[in-house]
Amino acid sequence: MTPNLLCRDDREREVVQLWRSNRLSLGTLVIYLQWVHRFRTYCIQRGLDETSRLTLEGALHFAQDYTGPRKGRLLAAQTRHVARNALHAWACALRSMKVPVPPWHPRAFP
Repeated sequence: MTPNLLCRDDREREVVQLWRSNRLSLGTLVIYLQWVHRFRTYCIQRGLDETSRLTLEGALHFAQDYTGPRKGRLLAAQTRHVARNALHAWACALRSMKVPVPPWHPRAFP
């Protein structure tokens, strides 16, 4: 394991191993893991179920609601996009590990 990747638990370690096997760069891994940590902390602080919020809608809401710790401002559009990509990668990895995760996109009904 690369020392720059501070995994908080076994689940994060497993996901990072999966991402590495999929050849994500170290820089991408670090950024994705930072956003996963922020999302998980956000859910804990608000009493939200992390797994049920791991959808496109939940990621968009998080990215729109999240304020950075340094400046206390909302995220720029490009940064929200990175956060959403990181959470989508997290959801896909969990799903591949057989963790029950809701569909990323809501199902369209005929």
